[in-house]
Amino acid sequence: MLVEQVKVVLKKNFLLSIRSKEILADVFFPLVVGLVVSYVTNELNKVILGIPFTSFTRSIVYQFVHDKAERMKEIQKIMGLRTTSYNVSWLVYYYLRGFVACLFFLIPAAANGVLTVEGFDWVSASIMYISNMYMNIHFAFFISSFFSRPRLAAELYMLLSVIMTLFFYAAFDENIGQDNSLMLLLAFIFPQSAMMWAWLSNGWQQSTQILYFTFEEGMLVINIMSVFYLISFLYFDQIIQTEFGTSKSPFFFITELFQKSGAQGKIYSLFEKELESQDLSQAHHKEEVDITKYKSSVQIKELNKKYGSFQAVKDLNLTLFEKQIFCLLGHNGAGKTTTISLLTGLIKKTSGRVKIYDKDQDEDFEQIRSYIGLCTQRDALYDQLTIEEHLAYIGELKGKYGEELKKDIENVIIKCALDLQRGKQAQNLSGGNKRKLSMAMALIGGSKVIFLDEPTSGLDSLSRIQIRGIINDMRDSERTIVLTTHHLEEVEELADRTAIMAKGQLLAVGSNHFIKHKFGIGYHLTLSKKSQVQMNEEQAQQIELNLGDKEGFEKYEASKFLNAERCEQLKQVVFSLIPNAKYNPQSAKGTVAMTLPFDNKDKFVQLFQILEKDFEDVQIMFEMNTLEDAFINIGMDEQKYLNVDNKASKEQEKFTDFNNIQAPECLNRAPRFLFFNQLWALFLRRMYVSFRSVAMIFTFLFPLLTQIGGVILTKQAFKDFDGSDENRDFGQLSLNAAFQLLSYCLTMTGIAASPVIDNESKLRYALTVMGCRNITYWLGAFIFDSLIMLFMFAVFYFMVPFFNIPGVENNLTGISQVIIISIFCFIGFSYLCSFIYSRSRWVYLTYPWLIFFVFFAGFQALFLYEKTTSPFLRWVYCLISPFLNMSNGMIVLALETYFGSNTGSYQPFWVAMFPDEFADHTLYMKILIGQAFLYITLAISVDYLIQQMPNKSIRKEDYSQLEREQVIANQEIVEEDQRVANPFCQDKIKVSKLYKTYYPGGKPFTAIQNNSFGVHNGEVMGLLGPNGAGKSTTFNIITSLLQKSSGSVQLKGVEVKSGVMDVYQDVGICPQFDSVYENLSVEDHLNLFGRMKGLYGKNLTDSVNYFIKIMQLEDYRKRAAGKLSGGNKRKLCVTIALIGGPDMQFFDEPSSGVDPIARRFLWNTLKMSLQKRNSAIVLTTHSMHEAETLCTKIGILVNGKFQCMGSPDFLKKKYGDGYRLIIKLKDEANANYVHEQISQNLPQAQKIVNFDGQSVTYQLQYENFSFYTVYSLLDKLSNIPSKAVVSDKSQLHQSMRQSARNNNNSINMNQDIEQQLDVLVHRNSIERSNKFVVDSFQITESTLEQIFIQFSQHQAVRDEETENKIKRRKFLCF
Repeated sequence: MLVEQVKVVLKKNFLLSIRSKEILADVFFPLVVGLVVSYVTNELNKVILGIPFTSFTRSIVYQFVHDKAERMKEIQKIMGLRTTSYNVSWLVYYYLRGFVACLFFLIPAAANGVLTVEGFDWVSASIMYISNMYMNIHFAFFISSFFSRPRLAAELYMLLSVIMTLFFYAAFDENIGQDNSLMLLLAFIFPQSAMMWAWLSNGWQQSTQILYFTFEEGMLVINIMSVFYLISFLYFDQIIQTEFGTSKSPFFFITELFQKSGAQGKIYSLFEKELESQDLSQAHHKEEVDITKYKSSVQIKELNKKYGSFQAVKDLNLTLFEKQIFCLLGHNGAGKTTTISLLTGLIKKTSGRVKIYDKDQDEDFEQIRSYIGLCTQRDALYDQLTIEEHLAYIGELKGKYGEELKKDIENVIIKCALDLQRGKQAQNLSGGNKRKLSMAMALIGGSKVIFLDEPTSGLDSLSRIQIRGIINDMRDSERTIVLTTHHLEEVEELADRTAIMAKGQLLAVGSNHFIKHKFGIGYHLTLSKKSQVQMNEEQAQQIELNLGDKEGFEKYEASKFLNAERCEQLKQVVFSLIPNAKYNPQSAKGTVAMTLPFDNKDKFVQLFQILEKDFEDVQIMFEMNTLEDAFINIGMDEQKYLNVDNKASKEQEKFTDFNNIQAPECLNRAPRFLFFNQLWALFLRRMYVSFRSVAMIFTFLFPLLTQIGGVILTKQAFKDFDGSDENRDFGQLSLNAAFQLLSYCLTMTGIAASPVIDNESKLRYALTVMGCRNITYWLGAFIFDSLIMLFMFAVFYFMVPFFNIPGVENNLTGISQVIIISIFCFIGFSYLCSFIYSRSRWVYLTYPWLIFFVFFAGFQALFLYEKTTSPFLRWVYCLISPFLNMSNGMIVLALETYFGSNTGSYQPFWVAMFPDEFADHTLYMKILIGQAFLYITLAISVDYLIQQMPNKSIRKEDYSQLEREQVIANQEIVEEDQRVANPFCQDKIKVSKLYKTYYPGGKPFTAIQNNSFGVHNGEVMGLLGPNGAGKSTTFNIITSLLQKSSGSVQLKGVEVKSGVMDVYQDVGICPQFDSVYENLSVEDHLNLFGRMKGLYGKNLTDSVNYFIKIMQLEDYRKRAAGKLSGGNKRKLCVTIALIGGPDMQFFDEPSSGVDPIARRFLWNTLKMSLQKRNSAIVLTTHSMHEAETLCTKIGILVNGKFQCMGSPDFLKKKYGDGYRLIIKLKDEANANYVHEQISQNLPQAQKIVNFDGQSVTYQLQYENFSFYTVYSLLDKLSNIPSKAVVSDKSQLHQSMRQSARNNNNSINMNQDIEQQLDVLVHRNSIERSNKFVVDSFQITESTLEQIFIQFSQHQAVRDEETENKIKRRKFLCF
């Protein structure tokens, strides 16, 4: 199994490295160094020889730790991958890559005889070089075992690696270099220097240093330390506990060797006996299960998990059963994620027992892993692998091969509806298909226990329905499904059993019916204005007004909502009948939302009668308690349900009344742009982001230490120099110049990475749409970066006199001028280079070595190479590389100082190296000054042009033919188009006749087709649609991320143009992703974006305090955003969009991934903002519940075109199929009686779902529907005892017979049927004596989701790969 798994992982690794082109970096830098040392002999070669592979070994640390941080390693271990297989495969993988990289250095070096000296030949040198590479690989793995944060690990590794490599200069001190014992001791401490000591001692590169260190000693040290690092890695990787995964005892090799199992065998046997005899589930509120009907699959006994003094899971006892879907719920911090992690082995338990299919987790975990399938909330996929390759990879890890695996892959692909996606790489799949692939990976290989963590998070309704269908199909097989989700409507549909956790304990476990009745809060009553489609002809004519005049237009707008007086009248009617009803202060505009308690059901009939009689213009929506309501009710008062103490906990309000919180006066003013205010904000942002990140601190600290080390090593290298003072001073200056350049090259990494990180995380997009100007963004970063670089220079400036280095000190003024000018030039160059990267990882892996080995060492070699005598080429080299200019400027300055200047009449020997005008150091300073201005100007200009850049989609298209071919739109679409085009329309957000066309493969594809809509004050416009419908494109055009092809987009009357940022000063945006800096606190974020909106001083302080208070973030004010829960992160994102009081706000999936309690809170906050600021809001969401709750107007997009538009109520009335009556009852006798009564009293009702043993469903059209009539009938049936229905035996002869069959009561056909029925009637009468005809009922309206699906089915299926290519920016190379 070990060999097979190693082969599988190796194949996967090489596929990824080849397809991502990462392997090219392995060979590029060694090749450059090999060429440099082959053709140019100088002091620099000693420096660069040992570090060309630092980029390669640094990538080992980054990738290996990244796999741990992203849980890829542990997830694959859960799915069957063995730790030994994983480690061996990665070692072999990097052995092979390292060997190839070595060859690209050795071939040019050996071919030119560089490696052949008196002490050894090129073969011996090559063996040592390859051995040194393998030692560095082992060292990289060793360092990686201590970290779980990839950037920090990579930066620290690079610091250690460079220090240990350049330590060879220490041996230039005679007291060290000529003491063999001391050299050997230091070689074992700094083995990376051993190779250089061995080579220099044998005269490599014409070295004259006398070192008592042999070639054989060097090989001995390298090989011994290589083995030491390897063993240390294998040991520490198993005992160090990281955030994810389990760890072993430091003495595991002893305990495993001498472990005695005799005593434990008795404990396990008793434990197994107990597990088999009962359902272990224990909760504060539990519904009993008849275990004889089910087969147990997972048994949990007294499971505990502690983090210090905090108990995340406490005494958990639970049994899961086969062929069931078990849903585990809990708000953020309740312990559900920890529980799932404990069951899957992702983290280590503190105590307790877990058995899966009779295998104990402590003894048989390797075998248990073959039973487990895991679909994590975040897709654990490899971008460059196809669907089939992902499934084959996981299947082979679980031990399936050949035809068996192919059949399994085929079955899983069909079962998960991925047949049309075959051959596509993961990066080209939609979000829905990525989730399907994740579930397919959980199923492959015969997994028996499937853990699904948020499988539908972030998906549209159509995709969620498909996913739910797949999950339902899983139930039919002999599997146990464990599901966690924040969409509780999915739990109601899917779950056989549901458990709710609170404070690490199991609060409730049972069926959904049990939990809803145990923790329900009552009924929801919503009263709103009747839509036009509900009114009779006379009423409709009264509001058909002339839109051509201003007064008529305003009256038409006002007719859509209930006015404040009408709303107050409705509230008074409800309170007069039901005093303990609760009003929701965040009710939508022109709407009254209330909660009616269960114990006032007897007043509902009268209430509906009054509402329908006295308020004919009011639409009634009435919903019974849902599972989400019960869940929220629990979360708002956990103490009461946990029975922690005997005191009754104070009841908490389910809604927050914001009216009691005083809003600062500045929020009533429009945001404004203040140049220096925004500049200060962006400078502080750059500073905080840098200094509060340990990895970023190392990015700057490492170059500083390199610079300090360079000064010390320069002093050390020439401590016992025997030559002339001029040669000594020149050598000091040249060597220190190389270290100066190396340190600045390393510093430039963080500078170039910063804008890339902003773009990669889309934070730059969020800043731009919130009003950030290009000039302030770059200038704020430039000021901070310049101060950092000048600080580094100041350290160097004051160190030189302290260490008494005459070669540098005598030229300090000239050197200072060159360095300071170079600093500004390097910063501008790095800003410009940042545009070629799209991923920060590539910046850290390649950029420092690109500028050091290519732009410095490579161009220096070309400049000095004797055969390159053309002045034109030298000018080209200087104009391209600022790093060459700094190096040449410092070297020529030293040559002028110590060997004479080129005066024309006198030409010193060194002029042959720098002929003609190149012998003047001021020339390089002048070039650097010009380059500094050029690069900074180009960086700002390129950034501006990218925003302005018309891509291929911006062509002159004739849409007249498309308009003629379009199907006539629904009436409301036409009316909205006319309304927006009306000159009196004062909507803040207006989109008119919008088109967007792409050209994939050169062929036009119109993604947005002639769409119009407007959003006025106090309105929330919801953009809905399936994947690919065009809602994201529309959202991105409005927020200037994309350019339109045709049409008009206006914000407050100003046409939106890409790159024109003035209009966005009054905009707030909450993207779908968390637009936060991980290391900035909540308060820092609000200060940053508040300053962006023109707030300062007391106004800024008051606004920050106000929003922190209303968002209930007081306890998290100083907490870094990266340490916030998902719910609090979304709160922060919403707050960022609101601060400064913008009049227009854009929210993209504001509650995605948030638990129901936090989701309700966000909704209430948005409603509050709408009321306070009278804002215009555009919102996209995949949650139909969220759309119904927040939106006053909804547009559903399909194939780039609006199919319908209007209020949620309007859409349900026009496109819905009426009301549904879902009646729960015990048997068919009652069902027949109910049907008879409904047929008599509600003749328009149609039965659409026959009695299934639990319920029956009827449908009624909207026309002539009366809430009072329907509710009265069902309420009456709910109060008729069941025994009254069965009193007439002869009338129910057939129905009782069928009822007996349904209840598994056998009827002996050989006996008299009348006798059997007598017995049966008597038995059923006793059972029903305390029950009623109808157990419960629901009157539900057509849901928005049903309407959404109705339209979404017509969405055309497009090639996702082409779609993703359309969205990619072509100028990004890495």
